Amino acid sequence: MAGNPRLRAYYEAAGFHHRGDVEVGGAPGQRTGDTRTLVSRYELRV
Repeated sequence: MAGNPRLRAYYEAAGFHHRGDVEVGGAPGQRTGDTRTLVSRYELRV
């Protein structure tokens, strides 16, 4: 979730790099319906 600073901080502390935010369909944990959710994309170089 893009609006969750604790979760974002967790991934960044683990070495992940923020690559942008994307709007997806559905409420958090549910990918159906008309609700839209903004999520963050992270990548980890391996």
